[in-house]
Amino acid sequence: MHEFLLPCSLIILAGVGFRHLRTGRDADALRQAITMIAFNIFQTSLRFRIIYHSRFDLETIIVPAVAWAATIFTLLISIFVYTLHEKSLRITSREKGVLILTATFRNVTYLGLPVLTGLYGYRRPYMRSSLL
Repeated sequence: MHEFLLPCSLIILAGVGFRHLRTGRDADALRQAITMIAFNIFQTSLRFRIIYHSRFDLETIIVPAVAWAATIFTLLISIFVYTLHEKSLRITSREKGVLILTATFRNVTYLGLPVLTGLYGYRRPYMRSSLL
């Protein structure tokens, strides 16, 4: 447990520290680099380690099957609900599509972020937080 918590805590503390540095663009670039390292290297390495040490049994098939079924079920329900209430909510078809995608590919276990980034690409937000 300590092998996992210590590195994660250090990454979080580094991010908090760089958030409070007000040295201009360099702190933003450093925080973005830490975030990209955490997402692209550490998280991927942790997944490969877990997959390598896990055993193959019935749960290996059941868990992804349930995830797929839940995603498809959520897609069908959201299509039904937003089509039914499209006129009463006064939303356009584009807005309905965004609501359906948001309801279907929620960001549970980082599923929504890769799917939506793959569909629409990454755009840096225009609004800056007051904490930065």
